[in-house]
Order: sequence, then structure tokens, then C-alpha cells
Amino acid sequence: METTYTTNLGDAISASLTRIIYELDMKVVAAKLSQDELARELDRLDEELRVFLDSPDSQPPSLKLDSLAQQMLAGRKKLATACTLIKLSLDRIGRIERMLGVSSKINR
Repeated sequence: METTYTTNLGDAISASLTRIIYELDMKVVAAKLSQDELARELDRLDEELRVFLDSPDSQPPSLKLDSLAQQMLAGRKKLATACTLIKLSLDRIGRIERMLGVSSKINR
């Protein structure tokens, strides 16, 4: 009787964890896609800014423009850090899934 209870409890915990891991996995993937889109947009803006700043006819950049460029570079560094954390989270979720014997339904 206790074995049945333990098995049922284990199955219930496993089912709950599987659902939670799947939901977290979906949110991490969505965040990664959003971060990738943001990175592409920052790269595009960076290229536009470089064209403007490298133009021989352009006026020297104002302090405000320089400040905005520095903010953009700082944002890019933060984005790179966030992407690294997302990658680590995906790896951790994969290890948890393997430990639980859960097959991921998400292509990474």
C-alpha cells in the first residue's frame, strides 16, 4: 500500500515538475528569441550610427550623441550577458529534463 502511495506521489511530482519545466522552457525560448531580435536591432542601429559618424561630411558628434552611443554600447554588453544567462538556463533545464527522463518538445 505504501509503495502505491509513494509511486503515485512520485508520479504526481514528476507530472507537476514536467509541466513546470515545459512552461519555463517555453518562456526561456521566448526570451531568447526576443533577445536575438533586440541584438539584431542594436546591430542595425550601431551600423547606422557608424555610417553617420564615419562620414567625412559629418559634423563632430555632440556630447549628447556620444552619450547615446555609450548607452547603446552599455546596453549591448548587458544584452550579451543576458544571452549568456539564457544559454546557461537552457543548459540547466536540459540537465534537469535528462535527470527526470523528460524529453523536450522544444527545438533549441
